[in-house]
Amino acid sequence: MLILVRIHFLLEVGTLGSRDTRILRTMTSDTKSQYIFPTLQAMRYERKFPSRHLSMSSMEQLILRHPLGFRKAFPDRQINNVYFDTPDWATLRENLSGISDRTKYRLRWYGSGQTQLIGPARFELKKKENLLGTKIIYSLDEQIAWPDISSLTANLPSLRHNMLQPSLVNSYRRAYFQSADLHFRLTLDWDLRFAPYHIQPFPLCPFPEPVLVIELKYEQAVDDRLDDFTQFWPLRLDRFSKYVNGMQMVYL
Repeated sequence: MLILVRIHFLLEVGTLGSRDTRILRTMTSDTKSQYIFPTLQAMRYERKFPSRHLSMSSMEQLILRHPLGFRKAFPDRQINNVYFDTPDWATLRENLSGISDRTKYRLRWYGSGQTQLIGPARFELKKKENLLGTKIIYSLDEQIAWPDISSLTANLPSLRHNMLQPSLVNSYRRAYFQSADLHFRLTLDWDLRFAPYHIQPFPLCPFPEPVLVIELKYEQAVDDRLDDFTQFWPLRLDRFSKYVNGMQMVYL
């Protein structure tokens, strides 16, 4: 199966915190490529505030009443992922060990969940360095048949030798909020569901406890304004990896 892949990846220049060069590379299976340099983008801060006690309506009111003036930025939508890992679950072990510099691999698409044909979709490498994060994005131009997901990384040249295989499927609903000055973004995730990956679509099971996952996202340049958010925010900063929690739910 030929999959046309557009690769959006960030080349880090200098030390952490320097601006990155985004390169758009269009590649087919014959390895011909074209390079374009459209934008510059820095790594951003990503801080999570999971809640197991507040209701959905209470959380939305907490966000909308914040002095930074958060308002809905986009319509709510469903996010779907197939996570990839090595046969010995190296990505899972790195996260559980608290390694600060790590990468997660996932296929992502929006809207309907597990169907025989997926698309449009993208393969992401989510890179984390402590609280800073960025993504390497492979945009897939063709629809993907569900059974072909297991061989997807063979079509991505930089990942062919990583021995990656699908390990987990998950979905959740997401709401998007942005501050009045446009410097801070909040995402609110709920209705988390998980299942092991199978060669055919498999029903997802709800996460065993009700949890809302709030994530604050902003550029490094405004980190000195973090107190503008936290002094009016009652939830505690904490780790919550959907991949780790999903793997523990379905396998451990």
